[in-house]
Amino acid sequence: MISLSRGGTARSDTGRGPLPTRTHTGPTLACGQINIGNAATEMAAKLADGALQANGTAAPEPLMDVECVARAVPHMASLPPEANILLLAVMTAKMPFVGRN
Repeated sequence: MISLSRGGTARSDTGRGPLPTRTHTGPTLACGQINIGNAATEMAAKLADGALQANGTAAPEPLMDVECVARAVPHMASLPPEANILLLAVMTAKMPFVGRN
């Protein structure tokens, strides 16, 4: 779901950041957003030891190699001008709940 903020900027339903709009009249512009879930980075390393779950317990979170995310960028860029990936979620296959990243 995309909604407009007060300033007219398109935002995702998560409110995490602006999404591209096509209100211009210039050349074709293709923009996309990548949502990343549990890539094995320095920031996410502590998740492997355990993270608070919805039921109140702590459990290790699955992590994926950051290379999986890096491969998504050239994939998006390789599309022809008439095609676009607006939203792409790259997450571990063992993510317990979709949308929680």
